[in-house]
Amino acid sequence: MKKFFTSAAAVIITIAMMTGTAQAQRTSMTSPRSIDYAKAMGMGWNLGNSLDGIGGSNLQGWETSWGNPLVTQALINSIKARGFDHIRIPFTIDNRGTDRGAATPANEIRWIIDQGWMNRYKEVVQWAVDANLYVMVNIHHDSWYWLGRNHGQNPMGGSWGGQTNEAHYRRFTDYWKQLAELFKDMPDRVMFETINEPEFASGDSDGVASSESQRRLDVINKAAFDIIRAVPGNANRMIIIPTWKTNHAAGNSSLTSNFILGLNDENVIATVHYYSEWVFSNPLGRTRFDEPLFNQYNPDDTYTARIAADEFYATLQTHFVSKGIGVSVGEWGLLGYDHDPQGVSMQRGEELKYYEYMMHKARHAQGISLSFWDNGSGINRRSANLEWIVPQMGEMLLSTGRTSYSTGLNTIYFPATGAQTDVNIPLTLNGNTFTGIAGLIQNVDYTYNTGNTTVTLKTEYINGKLTNAMSASQYGVFDNLVMQFSGGLNWHQYLVKNSRPVFSAASGTRSAGIVIPADFRGNWVRRVSAFRGAAPAAVTGLLSEGTYVGGNHNSWFPFLEYGAAYTVSYTNNTLTLRPGFFSGSVQDGVNTVVVDFQDGSRVDITLTVNGPTVSTGATLSILPTGQMTAGASVRPALARQGKILRANAPIRLYSISGKLVAVSSAGTNANNAVTLNMSNVPSGVYIAKSGTENLKIRWQR
Repeated sequence: MKKFFTSAAAVIITIAMMTGTAQAQRTSMTSPRSIDYAKAMGMGWNLGNSLDGIGGSNLQGWETSWGNPLVTQALINSIKARGFDHIRIPFTIDNRGTDRGAATPANEIRWIIDQGWMNRYKEVVQWAVDANLYVMVNIHHDSWYWLGRNHGQNPMGGSWGGQTNEAHYRRFTDYWKQLAELFKDMPDRVMFETINEPEFASGDSDGVASSESQRRLDVINKAAFDIIRAVPGNANRMIIIPTWKTNHAAGNSSLTSNFILGLNDENVIATVHYYSEWVFSNPLGRTRFDEPLFNQYNPDDTYTARIAADEFYATLQTHFVSKGIGVSVGEWGLLGYDHDPQGVSMQRGEELKYYEYMMHKARHAQGISLSFWDNGSGINRRSANLEWIVPQMGEMLLSTGRTSYSTGLNTIYFPATGAQTDVNIPLTLNGNTFTGIAGLIQNVDYTYNTGNTTVTLKTEYINGKLTNAMSASQYGVFDNLVMQFSGGLNWHQYLVKNSRPVFSAASGTRSAGIVIPADFRGNWVRRVSAFRGAAPAAVTGLLSEGTYVGGNHNSWFPFLEYGAAYTVSYTNNTLTLRPGFFSGSVQDGVNTVVVDFQDGSRVDITLTVNGPTVSTGATLSILPTGQMTAGASVRPALARQGKILRANAPIRLYSISGKLVAVSSAGTNANNAVTLNMSNVPSGVYIAKSGTENLKIRWQR
């Protein structure tokens, strides 16, 4: 902490020298203007991946280069009609203009933005103004493409070195001179955000800006601030100042708060972005809003995505709102939704709980506005009616009160034989009362216990719906229970018929990956992990329980990253291990891919790697009933030849009827592994017993 305070002091002195107002640092705003403006902004929406794209060779190509259609006035009008109060319109300039060269006089514009591109941007901003929206003008991907982070494609030959005599600085200031002039006559509802997600190659680490990065950020923020204020019409325009990388960490927020207070200007708001914790957001196997996220080292770690949200809002309250500085959360959502709007990698109900909680916290924050990031995966911009791709998500983003929901998952799974007993569904009411289930009769189809807020669904109702809705060979949702409450949105609880998923043998290569045919049979993948050799009996996520392999994160996190290491298609019925899975940790020999499903079941797939080629063979399914706890000595695994079980005692395999069908070898090796000959055992469900322990397994030849 001392290091951060020292850096902040240095920044404040620099600002005072630049502005010629070396005076005592203010500790808070002297008027409510910033807070009130943020309140008025309300809930917002990002026009992502349109005017901020990179690529294309003409006006139309620039706007559509990242896959979205041309922006229409109907789209902008629909944002207001839905109930949003503001819109953020990201704008990337990139090479859409002219460089007059280094010899351009200092009092003239060297970097001229293409006039057609400026006119098009102004047209869209005007549509938003006409729709009575607050509008955030924003320089977007220029932040990393040529100004900040160094990368191989940087058109300026490298990132900005932090000096005001460099071409990068002049380019940035030239752009703001033109934008400040372009929008000077716009109403007060149009605000300027200096730069999107600024970052610099200057020793940043652990999510906090280095003193040099913060110095550079202060320099460009101050430059944009001065340019905007110097243009008549912008004297009181709201200016949005980002933290480093728009990261909300306390160190970053504290430094930006001090910078803003040092400006002595009431018309300034801070901005950060929030996509929850990466392992939940992307996701890396953490698909539950209230499950521990980082217990791979310590099983007692209880930090969840809900706790992360609480800490996020607390940080903004401490460093900004309590000091009179309003906050725009200029982007928020879940990273996984960007590339997976259908929610293959997520659990839809848990995703909705996250949105509900974030909205609830913002409504009570008093001075914090949210702007949902939509890159085309939220509103279907190609449809005639511009509907939400996931209607329930759209409804939740605009809900005005708390929504009640099932405490557990919004999916309940049943075998083909149906329910054997009544099913309890505990509810989290969030201040509401339960009023019923649409179309169902209380005390006939279900009962409700007000004491423990639990719905009990009757066996007869479940089995009647299952029988009438599906044939014997069909799987999936057979009923959608619409739960109703005194406030908020309805909650959808789905009843699903499923059976053991089946994976077929496949072959592929390290360089191209491997596509494994699957019959999911109503199941939904929760997470995937992989082990060198055998997998443990229960995969809890502790790094100590086995040698995790695959992807780029196995050294610190147990589960694979969706999209980078694997994908699932319920349309094509495939599980794909992508080239990114076959990192250096995946060695030649036998590996085990563990697929965990949302119903609690699991399938282990043998993955044999031989140089550049890979193949899958037999699979083992571990069913949710009878699954052993972590640390159990029965260790199911698969090997090249037959079946290997790690155990502290001999393994005996019994049929469900109790017949002994196989016994392990008597010998053990240094790893306490025994071989169980499965060559004559047909596919089916069995009970593996070792001493007093037992495990129900599904063996597939």
